[in-house]
Amino acid sequence: GLVDAWRLPKMSVSYLQARTARDLFLGVHGDWADRGDGAIRRIHVFSNAEWLVASVKEKTLARVPARRYTTLLLPFSPDVLHITAERGDEHRSAHLVPHGVAAQIVVEPDRSSCRAADRETVGMGVRVVDSEGRTASDYQGELRVTAEGPVRVRFFSSEDLVEIRAGRGRCFVTGTGGAGVATLSAAAEGLRPGVARIEYTMATGSVLSV
Repeated sequence: GLVDAWRLPKMSVSYLQARTARDLFLGVHGDWADRGDGAIRRIHVFSNAEWLVASVKEKTLARVPARRYTTLLLPFSPDVLHITAERGDEHRSAHLVPHGVAAQIVVEPDRSSCRAADRETVGMGVRVVDSEGRTASDYQGELRVTAEGPVRVRFFSSEDLVEIRAGRGRCFVTGTGGAGVATLSAAAEGLRPGVARIEYTMATGSVLSV
């Protein structure tokens, strides 16, 4: 239960780390989307600290005793949210960057080139971002992924869909043995499609190409 079918970590990974880490640990998850409503946001914090401090522009929004899992209810501000964990003289910080409405898809293969003969399987990250490229962590849905060239896409289900949670998803592509450039595309209604390429070469050494 720590990762999903495509090995993307869930929040439970942060909980496990907060329970077992000896060093000061801090994991922050939440929706910090700028929807212009100023509504309360629920922020999930995992830590082995003594205190947690939430602040925006050096203004303290909350200072609470820390637990392994703490929920903070904070008023949204269109600025970076900083969370600081305190344990004695130790401090560790994390932040959430505000983002706008989901606008486009970014496709991010783990590698941009492979040897065709190896028929390698390559992980492919998919993100939904706003108009400035910031991950839209409030986006939930499915993207349709297609490929052209010497690869086939591996899906978790029989449909050619990739599930997106908190703005992120993942699938894999496997080379068919042929040489050439594979074009990978991801699309969804209302979003600008994302495209990436992987070169499969017959050469002994790999040459990066995007």
